[in-house]
Amino acid sequence: MRQWPGNGADLDFRGVIRGCTALVVAAPVIVGKLTGEFMKNAEDRAAFLESEAGAAAKKLLFAFRLWCVVELHAALEAGIPVVIRAGKAAREGDAVKFDTEGAPRMLFNLSFMIDVERAECAVRADYDREMDAVRNGEGVETVNKRVAGAVLGGAMSASGHDLAVAAAECGEPEA
Repeated sequence: MRQWPGNGADLDFRGVIRGCTALVVAAPVIVGKLTGEFMKNAEDRAAFLESEAGAAAKKLLFAFRLWCVVELHAALEAGIPVVIRAGKAAREGDAVKFDTEGAPRMLFNLSFMIDVERAECAVRADYDREMDAVRNGEGVETVNKRVAGAVLGGAMSASGHDLAVAAAECGEPEA
């Protein structure tokens, strides 16, 4: 996902998203609590988010960034295929190997942490404007549920190592 500059002047990413044939969300796998265990209850997830590891994850992962959450929702709302790709790519000669170790559990945990109202945004005016659009549009609950569903779908795809899903969504089934 693209991180937008924060001046907010003529920002209209929804039109850009609607013009896409697919949206690819890339996420590094954050080794540790996110990948180590399923955080079964809200208290576990809240404790993680308040921890040092949680603060670091908030800076790196799309699920905690307002622009990423609302862009992902815009794609889902417009019926644009979404591919969530979590892992690390490494070149091995002429080939690229994609390591998804830990991705399924991380995405599964993240699917329960989607909260557009708590998502971070560098510029308060941008946050206020986007949250006003969310509240007066689809609503916070709908945005959270749609995005969480997409993240959960990414977890299921990653758990099955189903890279054909990503290739097909991007119009490259031969890949």
